[in-house]
Parts: sequence; C-alpha cells; structure tokens
Amino acid sequence: MTRTTGSTLYRWYICAVSFVGLMVCQSPAVFLSFGVFMKPLAAAFGWERGPMSLALSFCAIALALVSPLAGSLIDRFGARRVLLPSMIGFGLLIASGYSLSGSLLQFYVLYILLGIVGAGANNVSFMRVITAWFGRLRGRALGIASSGVAMGAAVLSFVAQQCISRFGWRAGYLGIAAVILFVAVPLVALVIRDRPSDLGFEPEAGASAMQERSKVPLGEILRRPLAWVLVLLGFLVAVSMHGGQVHMVPLMTDRGISPAVAAGGMAFLMAVSSVIGRVSIGALFDYFFAPRISIFAFLAAACGLILMMVSNATWPCYVFAITMGFGSGAESDVLGYLTSRYFGLKAFGRVYGLVFAGFMLGTAVAPYFFGAIFDRTGNYQVALGVSAALILVLCVVLALLPRFPPLNSSVLEEPAPALSGAAVRV
Repeated sequence: MTRTTGSTLYRWYICAVSFVGLMVCQSPAVFLSFGVFMKPLAAAFGWERGPMSLALSFCAIALALVSPLAGSLIDRFGARRVLLPSMIGFGLLIASGYSLSGSLLQFYVLYILLGIVGAGANNVSFMRVITAWFGRLRGRALGIASSGVAMGAAVLSFVAQQCISRFGWRAGYLGIAAVILFVAVPLVALVIRDRPSDLGFEPEAGASAMQERSKVPLGEILRRPLAWVLVLLGFLVAVSMHGGQVHMVPLMTDRGISPAVAAGGMAFLMAVSSVIGRVSIGALFDYFFAPRISIFAFLAAACGLILMMVSNATWPCYVFAITMGFGSGAESDVLGYLTSRYFGLKAFGRVYGLVFAGFMLGTAVAPYFFGAIFDRTGNYQVALGVSAALILVLCVVLALLPRFPPLNSSVLEEPAPALSGAAVRV
C-alpha cells in the first residue's frame, strides 16, 4: 500500500471515528437527551421545566466561556491531547448524575462542570482533525462526521429511556456514561491522529500542512469583522434550533404521544433526517456556495416550527421531527466549514472556539426560554413562533456572507479592515 493510498483510506477511518466521537459529545449526551429526563426528574423532585432547563443554560454558558481556551489549547498542543482527557472526565461526570439528591444547586453545579470538563470533547476538536485530514472533500467529510451528533441524539436518548423504563432515571445517566467510556473513548484513542504527517502520510490536496506551522494571535482574529459575523451565526443557529430540539420529548408527550415513541421513534426519525441532511448538505458544500445551501435547510426547519405553532394535532409532530432534523443537518456543517474556508487551519481552533462559544450562548438561551414560556402559558406556541422568526434572521445573515478565498488561503492573509467597515465584507 502506498503512502497516498494509505492516507486516503485512513482519513475515512478518521471520519468514521469522529462520527462516533460526536455521537457522545455535549450536544447529544447533555442537551438533546435532556428531554428524556425532564418528566422523571420532575416526578422525583417536583421541579418545574423552566428551572430545570436552566441547568442547560448554565452548562452552555460554561462551555461558551471555556471553548475559546479549548480552541487555543488544541491549536497549541493538538486535538488528541485535549480530546482524550476531556472525554474521560466528561463520561465520569455524566455517571455522577446517578447521585443527584434533589437539590437544584447540585443539579446546576453538575451541568456547569459538564460544560467545563467536556469543552475539549466536542465539535472544536473533531472539526479541527477533519480539517487537517481533508481538503477537496472537506464538506463531505464534515457532513458525515457531524451527523454523529444527530445519531447520538437518537441512540443516547433511546439508551437513557430504556434504562429509565427498566431501572429508574438514575440508570439513565449510567447508560449514557457507559457508551462514552466503553465505546467512544477506546475508538478515539486507537484511531484519531491530529494530522496525516503523524503517521507518515501526505495530506490531501487542499489540506495544507504549511498552514499549521505558524499560529495567529488572538488579537489579529478579533480585528476581523468576519470572525464576529461567524460568532453571530453560531448564536443564531443555536438559539433558533435548540429550544425545539431539547424540548421535543415533552412537547410531543404533551400532545398524547407516548414517552417511548417520543424518545425512541421520533428521536430516531429526527436523527435519520439529520444524517441525510448533514451528509447531503456537506457534499453539496464541495460543489456550491455553502451559505446558500444552508439557507434551504434552515427554512425547512422554520416550516416545521410554524406548523407546530398553528396546529395542536399529533400529525405535525412527524413533520416537525423530519424538518428540524434536516435543518440541524446544516448547523455544525456550516459553522465548521465556514471557519475552515475563511480562516484556514492555522487559526481554526481559536476561531472555531469563538464561534462555538456563540453557539453555546444561543444554546444557553433557547432551552430556558422554551421552558419558561411553557411554565407561564402552559404550551410552547410563542416559543415556536420566536424560533421560526430567528431562523429567518439567520438566513438573511447567511445571504450576506462574502465569497470564499482560494482553498489554500484565508482572509488572514489580507490586511485587516477597520471595524467600522461592513461586517461581512473583508
């Protein structure tokens, strides 16, 4: 086997294991599986959905604050050295959910620690690895790898629901932790490497190793208006999408769908739709301008939200699961892809850490907003309408983005414009 052939084959191993790693990152393991625990915890401790959802907000804020630091560490030491300790600590913390005592303060502290400790075990690390291994087919690879988030939402919600049904809610935390520690961690340890040169392989065309040799000061990145536009995009993506996704199980059970169907069948339907969306959208990124492709996916999600808002029937739940899944297929894909195409590999960790911080701030707002609206009104209608409106704002921002620089260059090679200039023109 030649070095080129070996590199071609191994990078798809990297993609597959990144898929598994993202199946158990914070989005599916903490945020998207949270709905499974809502009613059991409310029954056990008498908690309302608003205060309960605040734990996710604290987790997201902690993750937002730590993500830029995690990105800098990844740029300095490599993804693998940050990824593995973070995954192990994150899995152990999930398992400690078994010992929750009914104190909301203890619940909040646990979720804050999940945000801090797991900061290196999410999109920032895996997207950095994919970017280093893939050039021309980067969009496709990012789509395949990030579809692990969608599949993880279905798998971990199902695992947790089965454990809860048989042994109680405490076992749900242990079930998720077992998947992280005994499946994902060994695979990541065996396969993931930071770059092709670690194994003596040549990089794919477009995945230039030259970009890794110098690091970009954070101040230079912060002077780029386009970096702040990407942070805004991250915020808008999360705040418009994650409220409905996190509250999907209680939203559907409130309409008469059984918990098993909501956490199993509906979550699986959303996951399949999301996988299809992520893979197909990621592949289209390699041939068409990525922001325009993403707009269509997000508009599909807006249609699902509006349908749920205007109808209280059961059948819109199926449309909601499909369209929200397809729309979520663009979220991680577009943020990672835009970061890599605009800023290149040498600044990827720092820039994507900032973008992911914006994403997590949106995630902090959305679940609590949905829970608070429900506690005040007894339904989710207002929250669904606000989410749909925010998606329209997101699409406008995407439509205003500039064209990409050439594949092996970045906007950092051009003089930094004044911050008083147009935000999206660099």
